[in-house]
Formats: sequence, C-alpha cells, structure tokens
Amino acid sequence: MKYEKLFEPIKIGQHLVKNRIISGPVHDYMVAPDGHATGACIEHYKYKARGGAGIVTVGECAVDGKYAITHHHELALDREEVLPSLFNIAEGIKMYGAKASIELNHAGYFAHAELNSAKVALTPSINAEFSSGNVGFDQILKAGTPIEMTEELIEEAIESFAQAAFNVKTTGFDLIFLHGAHGWLLGQFFSPLINKRTDQYGGSLENRARFPLRVLERIREKCGPELGIEYRLSATEHVDGGITVEDTLEFAKMIQDKVDLIHVSCGSVASWNSLIYTHLPSYIPRGNNVYLAEAVKAAVDIPVTTIGAIVDPEMAEEILQEGRADMIAMSRGILADPQFPNKARTGRRMEITPCVRCLECLNRMMFWLPLRCAVNPVLGREQQFANLQPPAEKKKIMVIGGGPAGMQAAITASSLGHSVTLYEKQGRLGGALNPATVPSFKSDLKRYLDHLIYMVNQSPVQVKLFAEGSKEAVKKENPDVVIIAAGADPLIPDIPGITHPSVVWAGDVLTGTKKTGEKVIVAGGGHIGCETAVFLAEQGKSVTLIEMQDEVGFDAEMLGRAVLIRMLEENNVVVRTKEKITDISDKGVTVADRSGDTCTIDCQLDVDSIVLALGMTPRINIVDELKDISPEVYVIGDCRSPKNVGKAVHDGFNTAITI
Repeated sequence: MKYEKLFEPIKIGQHLVKNRIISGPVHDYMVAPDGHATGACIEHYKYKARGGAGIVTVGECAVDGKYAITHHHELALDREEVLPSLFNIAEGIKMYGAKASIELNHAGYFAHAELNSAKVALTPSINAEFSSGNVGFDQILKAGTPIEMTEELIEEAIESFAQAAFNVKTTGFDLIFLHGAHGWLLGQFFSPLINKRTDQYGGSLENRARFPLRVLERIREKCGPELGIEYRLSATEHVDGGITVEDTLEFAKMIQDKVDLIHVSCGSVASWNSLIYTHLPSYIPRGNNVYLAEAVKAAVDIPVTTIGAIVDPEMAEEILQEGRADMIAMSRGILADPQFPNKARTGRRMEITPCVRCLECLNRMMFWLPLRCAVNPVLGREQQFANLQPPAEKKKIMVIGGGPAGMQAAITASSLGHSVTLYEKQGRLGGALNPATVPSFKSDLKRYLDHLIYMVNQSPVQVKLFAEGSKEAVKKENPDVVIIAAGADPLIPDIPGITHPSVVWAGDVLTGTKKTGEKVIVAGGGHIGCETAVFLAEQGKSVTLIEMQDEVGFDAEMLGRAVLIRMLEENNVVVRTKEKITDISDKGVTVADRSGDTCTIDCQLDVDSIVLALGMTPRINIVDELKDISPEVYVIGDCRSPKNVGKAVHDGFNTAITI
C-alpha cells in the first residue's frame, strides 16, 4: 500500500508541509528545572524529525512563569536566556524537512502554584464546579485554591500568550500549537462547567469564547501571518455540564479565520472518566474520536486534524481518503517508532514498531519522570544512543527463551553484529505474550507480538523451536554469552484441593489449552485476572472474580483500570474483594475474608471451574542450573522478575547493548 493521501503535501497557513503526519505534543520531562532545553531534549526532537513526520511539535510549554506553570519540566517561553535552547530545538527539527511547532499552554486552575512566582493559580471562576471535588488531576498536579481572574489578570494572560508566541517565532519555530483543550485555561474559559462568570467573559457561548478569541487576535497582531497557528480544542468534555459538540461547532466557526489548523480532541483533566477518551487505553477501539474531527471539518473551511490512538498507516490513510480529516496527529504512534512515516512511505510497513497503548509514556508523567516507551527502549535516551557503535569484539550469543525479552535481546545483539542463536522450547515464539494477546480487546499487543516475530525472522538470528535451553544444549552450542530469558511459571497457592480437576491456569484458558465450564471463579484480581474474567464473561459464562486486596485491577495503569472495571460491570462479572480461596473440594469452594471469617461459594459445587490468575514466579531452577555455564551469563525478563512487556523489552535491549 502506498498511502498516497498520507504523504500528500498540504498547505497550513503560509507553510507547505511535506505530508499529513503530525508528531503530536507529548510531555518529555527532559527540560532543566530552570526552563532550558537540555541536550537530551534537543536530540529527542531531532530523533522525531528524522523519522519523517511533516510537523514535529514540542510538548507542553508555559506561556509565563508567573501563573502558567504546571510542573518542573516546562520550557520557559518568557525568559530571554532560554531562547537559544529553543532555537536549537527548532533548528534540529527543521534540518530534516519537518515544520517546527511548539505547544503554548496556561494551566489556569491546574497550575502548580508553588512553581509560579505569584504563588497562586488562576481560574475563570472561583465557584467552578470542579472545585467541589470533580477533579481528575487535582492531587497529581497539586492544584491549590485558585483566585478568580480579574479583567486586569485576563489582559495579562492575553499578553503572556502573545509574547510567548513572539519569542518562539524569533527562535525559528514555524508554528505554534495553542492548547485550548483538556481543561487548561483557554478551555476553562470556554467550558460552561468551569466558567461561571457573569461579565463579558462568561455566560453565553460568545462570551465564553471571548478570552480565547482575544488571545488569537493578539497573537496574530504581534506575530503576523507568517507564524502558523494551530488550535487544539475538546469537541466534547464528556462531562455533564461541560463543552458539547454543538458548542464546539459554533466555536470552530468563530476561530477559523484566526487560525490555520484545528486539532480536534476531547475530554478534560477535570474528570478521570473523561480522560479515558482523551488518552485512549488499549481497551477502547482505536480512532474512537475521529467522528468529532469529521463533524468539525464539515463546519469549517480550514484544515482539521484528528487524534486519538491512530497508530497504523492503514487507518490514517482511510480517514484521509474518506475526507474525515485533513491531517493525522500521532503522539504515541511516533513515540513507539519515530521512523513510522519513513517506514510507511518506503514500503517497510511490517518494520513499524506498533504502539501497544499501555500508556507507559503518560503514567511516567504522574511521577515527573523522563519520557520512556515500553516498546521503544531508545525513546528519551536518544542522546545516549545517538552514536551507538558496534562492539569491537563480536561474540557468539545463545538466548534461551523466545518471549519479548529474549526476542528483543536477540534482535538488538544481532543488529550490533553478534552471532545469535535463539532457543525456544515451544513451537512458536512469543512466550507469555501468546496467552496475553488472545482476547479481542488485546489486538494492539497482538500486533506487537507479530511485529517482534517478524523482526526476528528478518534478522540473522538463528531460531531453534522445540529446543530446550538445557545444560547439554549450552555445552554443545559453546557460546561466549548466555542470555537466560526463560520466563516464569504461574503461582500456585498451597491450599487443600489445588489439584482438583476443576482448577486451571488463566494462560491455558486463554490459549484454549484448557476449557472451563459455564460457571467460573477467577482467583486473582490483577489486570490478568480481570482480563480473563471479561474474556470468559464475553462468552456468556457466569463469572465471579475473587481478590484478596481492597480493589481489583490494582496493577493496571490508571486509565486502563477505569475501563477494565467498567468492562467487568458491563459483562456482569461478580467482584468479591478482601477474600481469598482457602479450600477446593467436591463440596464447594471455600473463601476467607481478611478477618478470618470463612464462607463457601455454592456448596453444591455448581461452580464448574476455578481459574488461577495469582501472578507468576521466575523459573529460578533454570537460572541455578546455568548461572556458571558460560563466561558471561545474563538473566532477563520474567525469569529475573515478572512484570510487564515494557520491562521485558527494556531488559532485552539494555543487556544486548552492554555485551
């Protein structure tokens, strides 16, 4: 497939963009505390631009340091001493033919007051409904009690936006990206949920639009037509009383002569339930927000961008061909593989590393940690690996285990020139990813598994299936290096009746190796247990989920957990927390709560199957057997510590580059 529309140039304002792909803004957390771009930050954006996107956008930047800052790692757009580092970013982006854009933001209510010189946060209305507890990021962003903006403060904020735009223009940026979505200050003024003012800036739609309109007018007045203006809006906030699609269509018409490109997103940081549509977890279908961009596009005469888990070129091309949007903004898709555009354009579709939508990138933000990606171990470390050289000594490497850790280690080591043989005892590569990718709602992870297997098969790695990585096999292979990636076994509790024929492991159920009856208990409420419960319930089975902790889905990322719990409810899964199974027999399944009280579920054993999803334990017996068998032995992935695909992939990569 040639993706003709995706790689068709487009005019945005006075700028001819080489294709329809935008590398969307993402918090990178590689900015120095004083607001300067670090060398790592500059290299990061060069790395993105080198991949071939038409526009590369620098993530969240505060328009001033008095009221607008959200966190410690924002580029300071109001300080002259920071401008040279901005120039270096813009220069690095443009040297690869991309247009350089940068996000201008004012956090408003969600500003981190202690980081701002005024030591207060601003809000359109002190009586905003989210101040009563309907707040998503309130605790994370440390939002304090804000002050209501006077007209003098409004004028100051307008000028802050304009001066920040002028500053970035002088440093060589082609476009600015105004963040008017997701509940930040521009969106706060437009949202009827938040804006309760009774003056010219509140009430009617026209009044609520007045502040963002004046910001746009002042920027254009100060910067002229040569600076392209992108505006992101939330077409709906998915919150009762918030912005509606009807509001947005009218607003889009109001701004279309003042901006060059409209980005259509949705949601608000004022509500967790809203954010699942802003940052779509893997359980929600990809491209779930495209209909909103389509509606806006039908209402305006300027280009419109859609965003929202569009992570493959086929979907992007289809959206463009159908005229539902003019450009595609990809954030996570470009993080997973910045070379996405180049690979799609040059016919290397299967080489594109697919985003698994695990939200590792977003979740690190909650702890102010530098940007990383589960499936792209170079992301955020581009400066470190910019000039990675093959080792002087090429070694013979034996990798034991063909799961994600073993495959990544083999791929990376082989790319550096080592001779690699990969042993896998099963008849298929994949390891723990094989059962994990069975449910229909795990299609993103399945695509990643297929990609890993493809990359192994395209590499010089010699793959041996149905091959045990035994001591005898290692001695026969006589490698210089052994990498043990043998995985983990299911954790089996030591309780009476655990060998009862009704007891099966979740992995065997998912792969179809073992079947369950119609009435099922799933023991273990982590994300694997929850997913297994949904998988079985979707087949029409009656499912009860038992978890010893206070809540289920505790090890899932925060937004995915919200959707996963909703899926349990929608599929009528009975959830019992603070309980654990203590006995299994023909008479029934006995559980005990944390106080020690016991009860029996269905004493007639009308429960047909008990599915164990209690975690995994490393295969340390293999490690003990092989730990001294070669001059260099490394233990990686679940065999070292069972965690998730991201940890496994990084383990494999990090080990391979140190050999």
